[in-house]
Amino acid sequence: MEQRIAAIISEFNPLHLGHKYLMDFARGNLKADILIIIMSGCFTQRGIPAIMDKYDRAKAAIACGADLCAELPVVASTSSAENFGKTGVALAYSLGATDIVFGAEDADAKMFSDIAELLSDESDDFKEELKESQKNGLSYPLSMKRALENTDTDASLLDSPNNMLGLMYIKACKDRKISFHAVKRTGKGHAFKLIDPFGFSSSLSIRTALKENNIASALSQLPFESAALLEEKFDKRELIFEDEISSLLHLKLFSYDDFTVFSDISEDLSNRILSKRSEYFSFSSFAKLIKTKNVTLSRVSRCLIHILLDIKKEDETALKNVGFAPYVHILSMKKKAVDLLKDIRIPHFASLSEKKEFSPEAERLLKKDCLSYDIYRVLLTKKTGRTYKIESSRKFELYE
Repeated sequence: MEQRIAAIISEFNPLHLGHKYLMDFARGNLKADILIIIMSGCFTQRGIPAIMDKYDRAKAAIACGADLCAELPVVASTSSAENFGKTGVALAYSLGATDIVFGAEDADAKMFSDIAELLSDESDDFKEELKESQKNGLSYPLSMKRALENTDTDASLLDSPNNMLGLMYIKACKDRKISFHAVKRTGKGHAFKLIDPFGFSSSLSIRTALKENNIASALSQLPFESAALLEEKFDKRELIFEDEISSLLHLKLFSYDDFTVFSDISEDLSNRILSKRSEYFSFSSFAKLIKTKNVTLSRVSRCLIHILLDIKKEDETALKNVGFAPYVHILSMKKKAVDLLKDIRIPHFASLSEKKEFSPEAERLLKKDCLSYDIYRVLLTKKTGRTYKIESSRKFELYE
């Protein structure tokens, strides 16, 4: 009998009760035999460093019920919702996923399917409207919503970033034998900065509480296994917040006179960075300073992260050229998931010392992952005064 393999594409930044609810849905409602997680590494789609090291977050995923956790390459994890979704689904598919589970503000399966179908088969008029809106400076989500409003489709679904990601997952599932399951979110929205005592709090609200040293409130929103690990890292001062990249980024901003070489940076944004960099104070304040009404703060933050991590337009092209599935880097795994590796047709490894022959594109993408981890280690060392192992020296642990 064929196994049911459910996949969740996420950041677990940190792994909270809402994430655990999705994992329990996959186990309980779908009766999944195997649960895999495709997780962002050290930098996220919001354009900030992850609060905890990727290996610690992967360890939390296994402790909370996952069977395998693989890394979403940093070129995808810091990219648009479309590239994030395409890469997550492509990697899940390479691992044999039969189902994709995601949280959404709306769980109307038909509405998701209708819009995803339209996006998968865009008319010439739709493409032209989308292109024109983006050319005029509107973000991709706003451009898409405007284009959809000129059709008979209800575009209200696009008001939430979670819904947008869900649409990208469904669009990427087209022509693949993968079912999707939108699980309605409870509690406040993703942008709500306060802990929600009546529902699942967002990752943002938990990180905000941690930044304010309100550890008790933050821990109350995490499952026990994740909370124990996060509390340990909090006590060791090993939690990383966005403004801890400020000094490193400041130096990079004065190393170039043209930023259009970096992924997703337009000429207008490049000029704005150049004209405002003398006013730089911190990462977060600078992102707000160069933001315009037509560009989201998350996109600006991602662009700044691309400068920090040296992610160029050619890197995004490399990701597309390998079909959004360059390799599977396993961060953590249980023994019961080992059989999944038998049928993987792309390079896969659990340790850099065992990586297989790569295409030039995959090699390029892996170098960006390694650089992002090295920069994260620098951040940890600067904050704690302690040194941390380089990625190639890490030993992989297989869990029971």
